[in-house]
Amino acid sequence: LKENELKKLKKEIYTKLSEIDSEIKNSPEKEKRARSDIDKRTEKRLIMISGKQTKLKDEMNDALFAVDDSLRNEDLILKINGIEEKMLSFFSEIEKSKEQIKSLEKELEKLEKNQRSSESRLEQAFKKHDKAQQSIGIKEDQFKVKEDVLKKQIGSNKKELFSLQEHLLSLDQQKDELISQKENIDKDFNRSNTIVKELKKKILVPSLIPKSINSSQKNSMSSKKTSNRKEQLRYLDQIEKDVNISIERSELSIKELNILIDKMRNEESGLESSISLIESDLEYFHTDLSRIETLIRNNKEHLEKISSDHRTSLNGISNIKELYPECKIMLNERIANLFTLVELRSKDKDELNNSLDEMKHELKEKRVEAAMLGQQLSKINDDMKKALENSFYEQEQEPEEQKWKWEIAEHKMKSYMDLAQLKINTKDLFDEIVKIEKRIAQLKTKESSVKDLISDNEKVSHKKFKRMEDTCTTLELRITKEKNELEGIENEVQELKSFAFNYGDRIEVLEKELADFREKEVDYELILNDLDRSIESVQERADNIIRSKGTIKENSIDIDYIANLGLLMDPNSSLNLLPNEHIKEFSYFKPNRILQNGVLALILTFSLSAFLQRSSIKPLEERLPIKQSELSLLSMRQQMKNVVESRNEVANTFGQLIKDDKNISDDMVSLLKYLSKNIPENFHVTKITVDKQRSETSLAADRTEFYDLLVKVDGFYNNNMEKSSKLSKKLHESFINKGQFKKVEISEGKKLKKSMTGYKITILL
Repeated sequence: LKENELKKLKKEIYTKLSEIDSEIKNSPEKEKRARSDIDKRTEKRLIMISGKQTKLKDEMNDALFAVDDSLRNEDLILKINGIEEKMLSFFSEIEKSKEQIKSLEKELEKLEKNQRSSESRLEQAFKKHDKAQQSIGIKEDQFKVKEDVLKKQIGSNKKELFSLQEHLLSLDQQKDELISQKENIDKDFNRSNTIVKELKKKILVPSLIPKSINSSQKNSMSSKKTSNRKEQLRYLDQIEKDVNISIERSELSIKELNILIDKMRNEESGLESSISLIESDLEYFHTDLSRIETLIRNNKEHLEKISSDHRTSLNGISNIKELYPECKIMLNERIANLFTLVELRSKDKDELNNSLDEMKHELKEKRVEAAMLGQQLSKINDDMKKALENSFYEQEQEPEEQKWKWEIAEHKMKSYMDLAQLKINTKDLFDEIVKIEKRIAQLKTKESSVKDLISDNEKVSHKKFKRMEDTCTTLELRITKEKNELEGIENEVQELKSFAFNYGDRIEVLEKELADFREKEVDYELILNDLDRSIESVQERADNIIRSKGTIKENSIDIDYIANLGLLMDPNSSLNLLPNEHIKEFSYFKPNRILQNGVLALILTFSLSAFLQRSSIKPLEERLPIKQSELSLLSMRQQMKNVVESRNEVANTFGQLIKDDKNISDDMVSLLKYLSKNIPENFHVTKITVDKQRSETSLAADRTEFYDLLVKVDGFYNNNMEKSSKLSKKLHESFINKGQFKKVEISEGKKLKKSMTGYKITILL
């Protein structure tokens, strides 16, 4: 029996071993199948879980929408939203105020820099003014010295002029004496001619003796008169010789006298021209002196005006300097206080925001944990259901399998315990969420109180900022006035510098003219010395002629009968006995006379035109400084006008902006009133947004010039799509029929929830 049992056992063992081998061989296939089954089950479970998750999310969203809809109409949430909007507006205003403070600080820095630069410019201008005054004083002293020297030179020149005039008078007297002597010589010459003619008549020429007289008578007559004739001939020869000698001497003396007279005339013309030049130079110097005196007077007047303006500007600057540190200290203290208040409020705001963010983050985490726990609970419930179902099916199998399933049941029991613990944890989490919400409500109340405090402080700071802006504007106006005054002073100083440079150039020109005048004076002295010598020689020769008392002929041209005939005849004829040189010179006589007359006429016209132009330049030069001062005043007024016009433009733009803001606010208020009256009660408004849109058409004068109001109203009807679409069409028609809006649009309806349809109304005013 034992052997049989052993054999059976061996057979069973072998069969089991073979089964095990077959199972081992089939284990990879089973493993693949099991894995594929597990993958399929997991995919199915995942699909189921995702579907459930989407359902839960939809339910959650619906619940949240319901909660939001229920909470939207509550006073607390509306207040919280309004407070949040106010907080945002306050924060934006605080940021704007910070930007304004920064811009004002920058402007203050710029003003300080401009003030420093203007002070440095003022100091430089004062230094330049002092230097200019010193240089003007030095130049005035130099000019006075030079003026004295010129006056002395003018006096010496006048004395020399008087001496020259006296000398000329003496020369004229000598000339008259010489002319009288010449007339006496001419008379003597005429007498000698008459005597010669009488002697010629007395002389008997043989051709003139009559033929009726006899030869004896002729012989007696000839014998008697031969002796007388010879004596007369001798006497006549001697007379002729003496006459010829005297004629030659007289001709030589006449030629010398003519040469001397020509020289005297040339010297006289040169002296007259030099005297006229000296007189013109004296007139020019007198005019220059008068101009310089007028310029000195104008400069003194300008300096007096500038000194008075400078004193007033210095007094104004000293007053501003006295006021500026006190104002600066006050402004800095107020700005520091405002900055401290703003920083404290910003710190409180940051702390509140951080605490709110932390609480919101914690709430989100708790909600996420609750959602995760809900998902885990749903999974555990599904697993428990499946485990229970499998447990009913597994009880019919083998006991070994029951033991294995029992182990799974114990594991599932542990999961039930975990489920209970999770429920306890969810209760704790809900309690914590309630506490956190209470804390959030407390923080929101604190936030509202902080916002009220911030608004009050901002109102106070806004008033202070306005005061600061007013003080800044007054200071800017004062600074601009002082800048304009300083620019005017600088322009006047530059004009004075230009006058000083003109004086320097004028003085240099006068010095050059003085040097030229001194050189001319030396030349004139030499010429006068030469004239004195020539006059002495003329006087000596005249005395010699008077002493000699020789017979002088009147003129060689009158005596020379052949020369007179040659001059009367044609110069080109071959019978003319004049020499060739005289003929050539006489041929140019008429054109020379014509050219001389033409040159004289041209000289007269040019001299008259130059005199007229010079006389017209004097009043223009006298008016020049007055016109320059008027031009500087006009330029200063133009600059002031430009500054005032720019300020007026800025003020007009600000006024226009304020008017536009007032018009927009009035339009907004009237539009909101209109909407509150005309929108039906069925349409529940959830959101209103008001915005500006750039206008495409030109608007009226009482409206804004650049923008249109764009109002967007979000809301919903508690009706179906059909009913709500009919109501929306009626509302659209009512708005259009009123004709008070440019454009009215209502969007298509959107299903929000069960019987709610949302619409968006856009109105362009």
